[in-house]
Amino acid sequence: MIIILIGILVGAVLGLRFQVFVLVPVSCGALAIVVVEGIARGDGLVQLALALAGTAIALQVGYALGSVVGSLEAARVDHGKASRPTSAGISGSV
Repeated sequence: MIIILIGILVGAVLGLRFQVFVLVPVSCGALAIVVVEGIARGDGLVQLALALAGTAIALQVGYALGSVVGSLEAARVDHGKASRPTSAGISGSV
């Protein structure tokens, strides 16, 4: 459960900062960590497969949420800049 929450948070941070191609190396690293942890705990094949799937899905969901939040933030900032008048347009036409 903790690894899924961490995966969502890491995915959200990646979604805010990077392009989608960053998910490939991060997913490979996360899956390697999950495999080592599962083997160390003595998990069976089914538990290991579920942990791998949950981690990959958590990273992707977090990335999607981070991308949406980043897009909404960028739209809010762009909208705020476009609606403000500038002093250069006012003083230059007299």
